[in-house]
Amino acid sequence: MKASPAAGVVLLALVLATAGSGGTAHVTGTQAGDLDAGSIITVAFALGRGQSFTLGENTLENVGEHPILVESVQPVSTSPALRTTQARLFLLPRLGHHAGVMGLPGDAPGWPARYVPKKMKGWLEPHPPILSLPTRRFIPPGRSVQVMYGIHLHSQPSARTRITGLRIVFKQGGTTYVWTLPSRVHLRRP
Repeated sequence: MKASPAAGVVLLALVLATAGSGGTAHVTGTQAGDLDAGSIITVAFALGRGQSFTLGENTLENVGEHPILVESVQPVSTSPALRTTQARLFLLPRLGHHAGVMGLPGDAPGWPARYVPKKMKGWLEPHPPILSLPTRRFIPPGRSVQVMYGIHLHSQPSARTRITGLRIVFKQGGTTYVWTLPSRVHLRRP
């Protein structure tokens, strides 16, 4: 069956109207719009009742050609006994082609972490205090941010006490993305 030229014009008008209207896109996976997390992160560690921990295992890269505004990053917990902070965003430095990305430590006891080295071997600038990092920020094209957040456990962990992912809200062009990034944190008793 052949489509008529009038049907093609109507379809093109619908596509253009939808593209310009923005709206909200709900996405699950390792990439949403031009933000890319690379892969799914899974970590496990021991945490007891009343203890806190700082996590910074995830990075988000703007693989597009325009800045992206990350409005919020919130860990998703399976238990009301596992409280989380809103994530803070550390803009990683440009280190040149083929250079490794050196950010803040991936995880550490306490919130904020009790020990964050001011300098690391090969690092040119001191690390900022975690609580001074913004909770929303523009990510320039070709740059990455490290996502840092805290967790606090109000009871002993069970098999169901875990973080299942990150809920990331960001704006790109005229679209607001609500992105669920699978990022699992399993807790066990110390």
